[in-house]
Amino acid sequence: MNILVLVQEFGQGGAEKVAAMVAQMLQERGSDRVYFYALNRAETIPVLEGVECGSLGIVPQGGIKGKLATYRARFGRLAKLKKEKRIDLTISQLWPVDWISALTGNERKIAVMQINILNNEQNRAMVKLRPLVTYIYRKFDKIVLGSANLVPELTGFFRLPEGNLQVIYNPIDTVLIDRNRAQPLPYRLEDVYAKHRMLVAAHRLAPIKNTEALFPILKGLPKDANLKLLLIGEGEEKERLLRDAAAAGLSTTQCENAHFDPDADIYLLNFQKNIHNLIGRSAAFVFPTKGEGLPLGLLEALYSGAPALVSDCANGGVFEVLQGKGAWTAGRRQPEEASGSLLMPVPSEDNPESIDSWQQQILAVVNADEATKARRSEQG
Repeated sequence: MNILVLVQEFGQGGAEKVAAMVAQMLQERGSDRVYFYALNRAETIPVLEGVECGSLGIVPQGGIKGKLATYRARFGRLAKLKKEKRIDLTISQLWPVDWISALTGNERKIAVMQINILNNEQNRAMVKLRPLVTYIYRKFDKIVLGSANLVPELTGFFRLPEGNLQVIYNPIDTVLIDRNRAQPLPYRLEDVYAKHRMLVAAHRLAPIKNTEALFPILKGLPKDANLKLLLIGEGEEKERLLRDAAAAGLSTTQCENAHFDPDADIYLLNFQKNIHNLIGRSAAFVFPTKGEGLPLGLLEALYSGAPALVSDCANGGVFEVLQGKGAWTAGRRQPEEASGSLLMPVPSEDNPESIDSWQQQILAVVNADEATKARRSEQG
């Protein structure tokens, strides 16, 4: 069987990492020919043993005419790829890829859904276009969900048959994480970690991740706390985030650059195959996201040994990971310790109370005594 695993772009996001993991696991079964492709042009193509990896080379364009040209290119190049590789099964990730795949080719199709649609500002158009979304997802032979909290909205609001849904919780490779944690840090980060206490965020740089909320949090921390932010990831929001950081009075530096500034406030690092040593040796993992399914990055951070401060966001995926019991409710205002980490209100510069809460809890976590740190690590 020829299997195509398809993503919009390669990167640090959980959906992309799960897709790569799926491609590798399918290849290791030995009976299939596996292809791992991105729709968008990629500066770096991942390397997976035994898997053909590539990109359709599409550069998304803006404006109505540009978007139409982008869609035409995606349909045309994907149809050609499926025909050339004689694809029998396509496994796609996320709506921008799912609907293109659903309308291209006659092979069997599986969609992998990681994040909620309802209560997600990034997916407002999908809510407005409910009949279209339902039509598209009814074309799939199976929809695999990364979290059980996605089932009610798909069977209720979108009226998809429950028999087409299957919950498979995101896996993590604990053997790989253990091996990665023992590796030296990349670039000049060994020296940085030796001098400063690091807060680490690792995610796709997209609006839903709410990365900009970390800037007022970091800016308001006392200087003598000696805390810096390492931001790992790539995405469409990067240039805007650089402007937002500068507007907040924070200096940034790119770890890969020759003119790296070891005294910057924020260190930026592009996609890394190994983030577990960076997280495991950090003072805390911070994730201010506005919406999640079952966050792979959080699972990896917990196993890497770092305490995590994470938004208790819609539609309860973070709550499901950390709390594991009870019903999720929206609108958290007070922090709550769970599984050695902290469920936090979604931070926003428009809500000073939320920023203050994050600052207080970060200081409490990084300044905790060794016994408390050991207990939290054990609980995670």
